[in-house]
Amino acid sequence: MFRWHPRLPIDAYLGTTPGNAGEACHSAYISKLQERLKFAYRVNGECAKKRATQNKALYDSEVKEN
Repeated sequence: MFRWHPRLPIDAYLGTTPGNAGEACHSAYISKLQERLKFAYRVNGECAKKRATQNKALYDSEVKEN
């Protein structure tokens, strides 16, 4: 609330500061995001190729019948 993070007793016990908790892991987040996007792009490409092959087979079967 109000864009500030309260300092809780557990933070003092663990030695953490809530304000800069996410600053150190930007590069890790970016690398994980890149991996997930590459995976999604690869899977999507495989599904698109599979569906294109199915559509071509269906189209060819209808064209040959007519």
